[in-house]
Amino acid sequence: MRQKSIRTISGLAITSLALFSCASFPRLPGDRNLLTDVTLPGVSREAVLMKLGEPSSSFESGRILTYRIGEDADGYFLMDRMVRWSNIKYSLVFVFDNNGLLQKHRMVSVR
Repeated sequence: MRQKSIRTISGLAITSLALFSCASFPRLPGDRNLLTDVTLPGVSREAVLMKLGEPSSSFESGRILTYRIGEDADGYFLMDRMVRWSNIKYSLVFVFDNNGLLQKHRMVSVR
């Protein structure tokens, strides 16, 4: 009996995980101020990560971070890194110095 309950619970957990991993959550509307604080000269890498979360990509041991950015009538929003590039409006690139402070950033149009 106990063996059967463990299998049932395990089966439910695996099924739930599969369903939730495929679920798409609605995105928040755009925000004109999304990038205001994080694009200031000298902002820390940690401040960017705290506001924008995990980057789409990271290069040179985290010295360069990129984010996929969308835009609507309300402003900018973060795109999931699993979204196809054809649906992305911009790639936001941050370059930090050896002290982890923002050296430069660019919003690159994705065509």
